[in-house]
Amino acid sequence: MVSSILLSLLFLFEARGQTTAQLVSLFGESSNDSVFISKHSLIPYKSYTAQMHSSLHPLGNHLDSMAFKRNAGRVVKCFENDTMQVYLKVTKVDSAIKLRVGNIWLDPKGITPDSLNRLSDHVLRTAQLGVISFDELCQSYSGTKGQDLSDCDLGWFYPETMVEEFYQASLWHTKGEIYTVETQFGKHIVKTLEDPAKDRWKVSYVLMGVRKKH
Repeated sequence: MVSSILLSLLFLFEARGQTTAQLVSLFGESSNDSVFISKHSLIPYKSYTAQMHSSLHPLGNHLDSMAFKRNAGRVVKCFENDTMQVYLKVTKVDSAIKLRVGNIWLDPKGITPDSLNRLSDHVLRTAQLGVISFDELCQSYSGTKGQDLSDCDLGWFYPETMVEEFYQASLWHTKGEIYTVETQFGKHIVKTLEDPAKDRWKVSYVLMGVRKKH
């Protein structure tokens, strides 16, 4: 703890009078970004999180895209205006298992629990036999029936982007398997379209604004 504080103070001392390139280098090496940024940045310290499908920064996709391409500790210039240059530093990278499944949602509204169970069993058996394609069954039975076939493919998704029981149930299946999942939204006949894969899911980053030298 003491060594980290001393190291940060050393960086702050060395940063005085440094060129922009040297200051950026010190930013990358700093172990205490909040102290370093509060001392040297035109932008107040704030940690941002970018994850698949969402962003917590106003510039959204532009900064997310830059952050997702870099490992923790990397610093990159992300934009500039008339008064300053802004640098992005990735502080943390989290990985997670991503899943891709097809989903036939059986809406429980207007149907008894017994009827819903019988319907679920029927659609599951039909899908597993493969006589009728999964997409055709989705169009016939899903709560999204009548929409484009692509709506039956949920695409790749990560933790927290689907309800927990749906994600957890789908986590243990491999490509081609068809099974039933029950959530608060009803019953789902699910087909795993791709094997689960580990990938970066969320990155955290901070920004430092350096005054332009004229």
